[in-house]
Amino acid sequence: MSRPFGDWPTIPPVTEETKKAFKARLRAVIAWTGTVGLLAFLYFTTDRDAVAAAIGRADPVLFIATAFIAVAATYMTDVFTVKFLLGRVGIKVGFGEFARIKGASYLLNIINYNLALVMMAAVVKKRSSKGWGAAGSPFVLLNFIDLSVFSIIVQAAIWTGRSPFDRAPTMILAILTLGGVLAAPALCLISRIRNAPGWFGRVVNHDIMAAFRYIGPWSLLTMLAFRSILILEYGAMNLFFMRSFGVSVPPLTLLFFMAITSFIAMVPISVSGIGSTQVAMRGLYGPFVPDGVAPTAASKIAVVDAFSTAGIFGVLLIRVVLGIICMRDVSRYISEDGEKS
Repeated sequence: MSRPFGDWPTIPPVTEETKKAFKARLRAVIAWTGTVGLLAFLYFTTDRDAVAAAIGRADPVLFIATAFIAVAATYMTDVFTVKFLLGRVGIKVGFGEFARIKGASYLLNIINYNLALVMMAAVVKKRSSKGWGAAGSPFVLLNFIDLSVFSIIVQAAIWTGRSPFDRAPTMILAILTLGGVLAAPALCLISRIRNAPGWFGRVVNHDIMAAFRYIGPWSLLTMLAFRSILILEYGAMNLFFMRSFGVSVPPLTLLFFMAITSFIAMVPISVSGIGSTQVAMRGLYGPFVPDGVAPTAASKIAVVDAFSTAGIFGVLLIRVVLGIICMRDVSRYISEDGEKS
């Protein structure tokens, strides 16, 4: 017997790929919605005339020179350190080739941080003939190394009395960052456990832990030193950005604040930390704006909004141009891989 309105349409089964795609789209929607909402909040809660005045008073030569020099320095240091890490875990990639890969990742990072990691892992997979897990493993390890570096900075700031927070949140921060300091070496030790039972054994022996197993203690310490240099370069960039707006912050305090805003940027509520970090910077840097530059609390916030927005979008603009230049070659690497497979 036929149905009066025909057969019901067949609903395709929900696969793991469908679930992953849905989660990825949901994260993107949340991040972009958060970015727009936070930027709207900043726009409607700041003194826009004071922001314009602060930008007009800024030293354009110092600001522009800082932006170009800092992007070039951090780019080269980032490429060198990641290439060093790849070599230590058995993946050989040329410096020039990885420089293009890293440059292209800046462009994708604006859209989605995970998309940039997937692109880098795709090229590494091609060059090393490793699976997706092993190709992505060095970048997972790199995130933990960066977490350790930032955590060490926070610990140093806390024990030298640089924390602006009350005793209770400072102690919580000290405990959390102690875990951050130990995370990378602890995972390297855990990844070497053999014959671990059950689900723990499957996690420990997974390819995503390959880089943690292969890197030695001296190479790990060397990576911590190299990534510390990169963080110091970012610190110098922010220091000169603020000085171009007439604001001065003690270097260790600045590094402490950078660590805090970097942790905030990792929270997936905005794209590349745009908006979320700027809101946090108001409370952190506002007290350091001199009265001669901004006499009122509202005008101090406006100055912070001015240098944070100018700094973020100034660096972003340069990296977009770099990403566009590099993306052509990286697309060729990936398309060649597809043709061979």
